[in-house]
Amino acid sequence: MVKLNFKVYQSLDYTEDNYKVIEYSNEFPDDMALYQVEDLVAEHTKVLIDYIVTKDNIIDITWGKYFSNDIISKMEITIPSEKIKDLDDQFNISHDIIELFVNFPGIGAVVGRTQGITFFFHVDEKDVHQGTPHIHLKYQGEEYRVNLKTISIMDKKDFKNPSKRELALKCIKQNQSDLINYYNKVVINHESCKFKMELK
Repeated sequence: MVKLNFKVYQSLDYTEDNYKVIEYSNEFPDDMALYQVEDLVAEHTKVLIDYIVTKDNIIDITWGKYFSNDIISKMEITIPSEKIKDLDDQFNISHDIIELFVNFPGIGAVVGRTQGITFFFHVDEKDVHQGTPHIHLKYQGEEYRVNLKTISIMDKKDFKNPSKRELALKCIKQNQSDLINYYNKVVINHESCKFKMELK
């Protein structure tokens, strides 16, 4: 078991200027991945539904202890998928505080999460991208958009980890018709709709 200490900054108005702080510590099984632990922390702090971790300090308390941001940006780091016991053995994270900045931006819902990848929709975007059905992804602090019709990345930036990109696109393809239906109902028509992706 690894005891981890969290400080959750829960946004009250979609910014980092107005939030409440929740401190939480607990022991977790050695073989749990960090993203699984974050899900449990979110559940305990009552922010599991429709939340996005917009920023955290996990890089700072791991690789950031030894390398500059320039070097880290060129590395293929998969911290959310790492086992917490391995992270603690290597970086002693149990002696640090893991900070999570949890936001409730204008989203219809977080519709899925797997291996550190969060799938979600914005419903208050000023630009709906000329009506192109799309879904947002968040992985390791970076946000991406995927065209739901072509199952392709809409942004110039791409996943640094090709295997995560392939996993994300595979999950979207498996749920394509349901995701387009959700987009039309929630993003375009602002209707209420419950849906969770099947992630295999």
